[in-house]
Amino acid sequence: MRILREKGVSIREQPRKHIIDEQFFDRISPNVIYIVGLIQTDGTIHKDLLGFSIIQKDYELLEKIAKEMGANSDILYKGVNNTSVLIVRSKKMVKSLIEKFKLHPNKSKTLEFPPIPEELVPSMLRGNFDGDGHFSKREAGIVTASESFALSLYDSVIFVHRCSISYAPIKPLEERLFILPRNTRMFEFMSS
Repeated sequence: MRILREKGVSIREQPRKHIIDEQFFDRISPNVIYIVGLIQTDGTIHKDLLGFSIIQKDYELLEKIAKEMGANSDILYKGVNNTSVLIVRSKKMVKSLIEKFKLHPNKSKTLEFPPIPEELVPSMLRGNFDGDGHFSKREAGIVTASESFALSLYDSVIFVHRCSISYAPIKPLEERLFILPRNTRMFEFMSS
């Protein structure tokens, strides 16, 4: 292809193999931000910047996400160990994820809090919980290896939304944000 372009040969762009709304991430809505939160935790921006994927055990959740993005289920695949994968090939969507939501390849340790309206933080937090969250009798938490992301989330939740949470490192390379259920306001916040 490169040689043809260098020689001045015009090349027709290939039609999309899979139908999808490539402007999906250009909008800001609770559903878009929820999906961004899920990509932050269970997603991967491909190194070639041509697409992204989400790995989840919940196949039905990925079906709903595909439908929300205007795609059909032919972008979903059954993986190993009871996992499912949604694979999207779209330079435009990746560009939006990078520019608008600060996502990038190899994001685990360098994930940044995206510039989103404060009223949509609960939607992002729900996506984070569905990806890397856990609940127990004493606590709820999100695991992230990005200290910057954890501290920004902490600041947003505790100072802006006045919910009771604490932040604690659990390993040298991993940070955990604990959200304590003593304050039911936090769970009300996540469901708002």
